[in-house]
Amino acid sequence: IDRGGAEPSQIGACTRNFRTGELPAPNRETVLANAAFTLYTAGKANTPQEGLSLAEESIASGNATAKLDALAAASTR
Repeated sequence: IDRGGAEPSQIGACTRNFRTGELPAPNRETVLANAAFTLYTAGKANTPQEGLSLAEESIASGNATAKLDALAAASTR
């Protein structure tokens, strides 16, 4: 898996910061952009901008963290 040069500890810290809402702006923008285009490509949003709004709402509501927790739980089985 290509981690883009990031060490596992850095990825873990990024994930923890995402979950607590303390993700630095450049990282948060990258997460939001990836999520926006994923939602658009998957047909869940009609435009990338709509995907961005959905991603922001998901993070603000805690739904993104709940999905991340479920993914982590499923990956340890």
